[in-house]
Amino acid sequence: MAFGSHGRSVAVTGACGYLGTRLIQAFEEDRRYERIVALDVRRPSVPFAKTEFHRVDLTLPTAGAMVAAALANASVDTVVHLAFLYEAAHRVEWVHELESVGTMHVLDACAETGVRSIVHWSRTWCYGARPDHPNYLTEDHSLDETSSSPYIVDKIDAERQVAEYGLRHTDVAVAILRTAPMVARGVQTVAIRYLSMPVVPTAMGYDPLVQFVHGEDVVDCFKLAVDRSVDGTYNVVGRQVLPLKTFLAVMGKPTVPILAPVMRLGAGVLWSTQFGRFPAEFVDYLRYLCVADGSKAERELGWVARFSMADMASELASHSGRGLGLVGRSGFGQERGDL
Repeated sequence: MAFGSHGRSVAVTGACGYLGTRLIQAFEEDRRYERIVALDVRRPSVPFAKTEFHRVDLTLPTAGAMVAAALANASVDTVVHLAFLYEAAHRVEWVHELESVGTMHVLDACAETGVRSIVHWSRTWCYGARPDHPNYLTEDHSLDETSSSPYIVDKIDAERQVAEYGLRHTDVAVAILRTAPMVARGVQTVAIRYLSMPVVPTAMGYDPLVQFVHGEDVVDCFKLAVDRSVDGTYNVVGRQVLPLKTFLAVMGKPTVPILAPVMRLGAGVLWSTQFGRFPAEFVDYLRYLCVADGSKAERELGWVARFSMADMASELASHSGRGLGLVGRSGFGQERGDL
């Protein structure tokens, strides 16, 4: 979709998170972007030249009007919707207001102001982890609508809203980027919490293929999608896959096998008391396949991940406890990460 000779104007929700901050930096350095609108409850910790910050809480009933006013004031042509938790949270009702209802507010604002391109952040884990999954899941594979995880349910609902918006507004380019679990310095995630344990528990009798993507690769893909006003759904994954135990071996992590039902029960009990590192549903991803096929992004966008699984295992190992797993406060009043 062409935007003419005038400079682009882009808005980023969840601007204070890792992806939002890094994307704003990329837009700031790109002469094609004249105005950048940062939307979050806190100002991103990066220097601004072309960026204007608007304090918006997507959990409030007035959020839609506030977003619309910010978009209209800057004549925004593209919205990058990143206002999602990176990891599971205990405040289930609040998360639903942020992600499901918040997405509704953002889309209403886009419709009101005539936004011409939307880039939406989803997750490959929305496919679910199942014993009957093929080795690689393409973008047309169904999402896990029966998931018991609030983290997954809200993201599936948000993605559904965006997809339906694209069907109703055929003149708008709508891109949905489903990222694999992300590895990025300063970002805390459930996967990183799990991998950073001194002794890592594994599900006895299981060794599924696992898949991650580096944060820098994700930023590059989102920037490309915005630059080209991409339309369609794409899996965004790192290079290669590895069996879980091989990945842990590359990290140099000792492991201990535990019966899967025992692990799931224990994780659920600990999570409910807010002492656990991961919710019970996470154990399914330690048993069954959830590996996405990233060939469509390579074929249609020309995007190829730079970081391999071995690269990410080495980075995780070298920064274990020294920064890669630190919790980053990143907007909307909640610690963020990615399962």
